[in-house]
Amino acid sequence: MSVELQQHTRELNVDGVALNLSALSRSGENTPILFLHGFGSTKEDYADIQRHRALEKMAF
Repeated sequence: MSVELQQHTRELNVDGVALNLSALSRSGENTPILFLHGFGSTKEDYADIQRHRALEKMAF
């Protein structure tokens, strides 16, 4: 199975602090799941989870 991941970036300013947000997503009709990484980790650490076959048919 090959799932195409899209990368998204956004610039955001919160109380004068400039933030650069970056995310990976895939298309589908299921409820989104949000993974937040901690210090020393990256969004790419979760890329393999998004490709997991069990998440294809999940319904919440």
